[in-house]
Amino acid sequence: LSPTSTDRRDPNVADVVVVGGGGAALAAAAEAARCGCSVIVLEKSAGLGGTTALSVGSLMAAGTKLQTRAGISDSPEAHDADVEKIVSGLGMSDNLDLRKILLENAAETVNFLESIGVDFTGPLVQPGFTAKRFYQALPGGRAYIARLAAHCRALGVVMHTTTRATSLATTMGRV
Repeated sequence: LSPTSTDRRDPNVADVVVVGGGGAALAAAAEAARCGCSVIVLEKSAGLGGTTALSVGSLMAAGTKLQTRAGISDSPEAHDADVEKIVSGLGMSDNLDLRKILLENAAETVNFLESIGVDFTGPLVQPGFTAKRFYQALPGGRAYIARLAAHCRALGVVMHTTTRATSLATTMGRV
């Protein structure tokens, strides 16, 4: 990403407009701002959160800093072997490409969330898995939203709630 807007004085002009205020949207907004872009978040609801705020806040990841500090040696490959054993044992199937992407990036996600202040219990044992790689955000999914929103604000992201995006306006191929 590279900043392109010419008038940063106008609060309605930004390099990046993120539609939605859930966990993925706020993480995207934070990354764009970290890369030097001006960012506006538009959320139709009265508050930020989306389904992330409704979640219990648990996730699994192999190779995290939390595991290293706890003396646990783990890897995405070991995590994949556990998932494969469980999936095949249940007679199920999944998308192997998506699984690989998820497992290879989960540790970076936990590390990032911890770096912005999300407190986790874990790593904990999850039945069926061979390593402690289960994490619970405290007190739950709202923790992700609170920390991501604070991180966005610190990076200068402008967030508008109760603001529904209904269409995209384009000029000469640019939104």
